[in-house]
Amino acid sequence: AQTLVFVKMKMEQFAQNQEKQELRVEQESLCAMLAESIVEIQNLTFELSSPVLKQLGLVHALESWLQEIVERRYNISTVFIPTVLPSFLPDDLKAILYRSVKELCINAIKHGRPQEIKVTMQQTNDALTIEVADNGVGFCPEVLEVDSPHRGFGLFSITERFNPLGGGLNVESRPGEGCRAVPSIPLR
Repeated sequence: AQTLVFVKMKMEQFAQNQEKQELRVEQESLCAMLAESIVEIQNLTFELSSPVLKQLGLVHALESWLQEIVERRYNISTVFIPTVLPSFLPDDLKAILYRSVKELCINAIKHGRPQEIKVTMQQTNDALTIEVADNGVGFCPEVLEVDSPHRGFGLFSITERFNPLGGGLNVESRPGEGCRAVPSIPLR
């Protein structure tokens, strides 16, 4: 973000020295885009290292994010069904779960256009699962195949986060039927 701030300052200086109006307008437009990028990066940095997650825990951080971002920013209804987490769940694992649920919700918003997203946490004796289900447009299951040109980075990165932990990501969808994504990790 600091580099973008520096580039923006240089562009503003350059724009002030331009005599041709059309160049000045174009440079002002570039400065506005840089300013927007800076704000987005600052917001992303804040969201990736949520102080709420560290201070209040995973359940409250997810609940807060769903209300603040999904409901207020995107105007999508949410249902959150939490569970009591085991006390031994390490902070880095909570952070992985938090980022993964956020990524799944953002994927649903961007690609599924749902009216509602439901997040359900469930703990069994040997695993913790968090189901993210939406009532959006859904997609063909073939998109999930490893060699599919339409497979996105988001689902791949979530899978890569859970595999070393012995967990995984199960995704089910059909056109017109929304999507159900369930990351899970073993509790050993």
